[in-house]
Amino acid sequence: MLFLCVNDDVVLEHCLAKHFHQSGHQLIGATTANEVFASLGTLAVHAVFANLRLLRQKPLTLIEKLRAYRENLPVIAMANTEDFQLLAAAMERGATDFMLLPVTRERLAQVIDGVVQLAASGRHFPLPETSRPDSSL
Repeated sequence: MLFLCVNDDVVLEHCLAKHFHQSGHQLIGATTANEVFASLGTLAVHAVFANLRLLRQKPLTLIEKLRAYRENLPVIAMANTEDFQLLAAAMERGATDFMLLPVTRERLAQVIDGVVQLAASGRHFPLPETSRPDSSL
């Protein structure tokens, strides 16, 4: 399966990519919303992992737009422990799951397994009615 990581932390992305590869999956990176949607438009991405720190100005907007673009696409919000309220807001806006950073191998494996099961099931994750985004970022 192919996963997309929205992130600008090279060390984090390398660690995630290594774990995904060891699990038999591939991870590609993006650092901007334009790169995210270009990848989603051309590749069979099974889930998006979004580092909310990178998206400081509009992290929740990206989550809403991802859900509007492909509502059954699992979106995993990632943030440091001091950003826990932002993670909670991301879950309210449609994130499928979250990871506190730094993430343990066990938690990462748990999230990957969950996303793989969701992708295989084809389940949908509808947005709350109030969370439908407009077309601008």
